[in-house]
Amino acid sequence: MKRICTLAALAVACIIWNVPFASLMPLQWEGRGISLAAPLEKRVASPPDAGPWGDIHLIRASFFRLRIDSRTDQPVVELLNEEGDRLLRIWIGLNEAIAIQMETKKIVPPRPMTHDLIANILKDLGARVNKVIIHDLRDNTFYAYISLNLKGEDHAVDSRPSDAIALSLKVAAPIYVAEKIFAKYGIEVTENDLISGLRVLLGADVQGITPDLAASFGLKETGGVLIADVQPKGKADEGGLRRGDVILEVEDESVTGPAQLAARIRAQAGKGPLRLKVLRKGKALELTLKP
Repeated sequence: MKRICTLAALAVACIIWNVPFASLMPLQWEGRGISLAAPLEKRVASPPDAGPWGDIHLIRASFFRLRIDSRTDQPVVELLNEEGDRLLRIWIGLNEAIAIQMETKKIVPPRPMTHDLIANILKDLGARVNKVIIHDLRDNTFYAYISLNLKGEDHAVDSRPSDAIALSLKVAAPIYVAEKIFAKYGIEVTENDLISGLRVLLGADVQGITPDLAASFGLKETGGVLIADVQPKGKADEGGLRRGDVILEVEDESVTGPAQLAARIRAQAGKGPLRLKVLRKGKALELTLKP
């Protein structure tokens, strides 16, 4: 019943905002994926004047994806740590999940949503979002601050993590999480997560090169990543990747499997177009994917 109510609420939102139902998906009940578009930075320690969140160690995180908890049918936003090996799950409300999903899909509603309104107010006031900080977990509730700069002065505004994350995606502000939270509550990222993430990021299904596949493609080694399928109008399609292509290098660095491909793409995030060396029907060629 909860799942039906969730789908009904999504359908109503699509009608109100006049957007396709598919555009708010995948809010999936099973599996996890990864978004690799945001660059990750090295760990930083909070300065002595860290603000109301305290003098704690913060690490850079990036938006991972949204999913639906199959046990509760409640939306969950997942953040990826700087090393790319741990996820933090935060259970949020449906409205906030829709706002985040619409922002990640770059869907513009007819009228501003809450995070759009906040961003517009800050812009009109000449304020800048420095970062958002998820700093504590108490009584099963995460706490966050939005760090702002207005006329040369820094301010911190208490916020729900979901609103802070939606705003950060809107204005491209970095997300930081207390290191102790990731250490205690983070879960390990699997290779299936990375493969699912490549599907989201590239608009393509990928798989590693097994000895049998290597033989069928005439490869001397089992390195590289096979493009098993390409979704129309995705980054892979627009960049010229085709089904059956084998990605051998990213920015002149070889890739040995999906996990390494994901790492190479994440390392290049935010640095402009991505150069790929691809093997197609026995011939090597170079392609460029837009960021």
